[in-house]
Amino acid sequence: MVALNECLGQVEIGKPIEYRNLCIIPISGEAKAAMVYLLAADAMTNRLLTVTETSEAGSVPELLVTNLAEEMVLLLDGEELIGAKQNRIVNTTVLLKAKSKTKVRVSCVERGRWRHVSKDFSTGSYAPAGMRAAKSRSVTENLQKSGVAHADQGQD
Repeated sequence: MVALNECLGQVEIGKPIEYRNLCIIPISGEAKAAMVYLLAADAMTNRLLTVTETSEAGSVPELLVTNLAEEMVLLLDGEELIGAKQNRIVNTTVLLKAKSKTKVRVSCVERGRWRHVSKDFSTGSYAPAGMRAAKSRSVTENLQKSGVAHADQGQD
C-alpha cells in the first residue's frame, strides 16, 4: 500500500474553486507512485462496500463499514448514508484499508425514526453546507476535548 506522502514530492496548493456549497482546493506535485482508491459511492454501487448498523440494536453515532475491495475506499466527510434505522452523514473523511471492517463516526440527519427500513445503507447526496459546517464545528470541539470525532446530536 502506498501512503500519500510517498505519492507526492513537492506539494503545491492551488487556488480554491467554489461552486454552491462545494469548495475544492487543488493539490499538485510530482507523482512518485500512484495511490489507488475507490470512492465510497462507486464501491457501494459495485457491492464492494457495505455500510450497516454496528449491531441489531444500532448506535446513533457510529456505523460498521465493510470494504470488500482489493483497493482502499475513500468515504467523504458529509457523505449521506440512507437506510437502516436512521439516515446519517459521515463525520470525517476516512480512507478505508482494503479488505477491512471499520467503525465510522456519523451524525443523524433524520429526526424521529429509529427502525429498520433496510439492512444496509445506500448512498445519498451530501449534507447542505450549513449542516456540514455545524457538524464540523461540533466534531472539531469534541476531537480537541476527547479525541473522538463525535458530533452533538442535540444541536439544531
